[in-house]
Amino acid sequence: MSRGRRAAEFGPVWPNPVILPLPDAVQTGQKWRGVVQFIDDFGNIITNIPASPPQGALVKVVMNDQPLGVLRWARTYSDGLPGDWIGLASSDGFCEIAEVNGHAARNMNVEEGATVEWEWQ
Repeated sequence: MSRGRRAAEFGPVWPNPVILPLPDAVQTGQKWRGVVQFIDDFGNIITNIPASPPQGALVKVVMNDQPLGVLRWARTYSDGLPGDWIGLASSDGFCEIAEVNGHAARNMNVEEGATVEWEWQ
């Protein structure tokens, strides 16, 4: 059901859906290696790395083998000032990179599929 309507009202069931494989992130100690799986309409970069660092942790980030520096792990976007780069948990529980009041993907020149490394410090 969606908004009081049955799924059948939206069209026929597709008999052979294509399920695309997503690579799993790999953890070694406090370091994770994964990929950018999605960039949202606001330019936030969502990875396939499970969100698990503690609140306030510092996170060293490398994107496509280029060091990007250290981000602070935040609870919400408002935990940073405009222009700050922060890490936080996406709505589906993965690590996300955001630029407060900015467009992180455009300003970092990052696209979906880019490799990303996170290391909690």
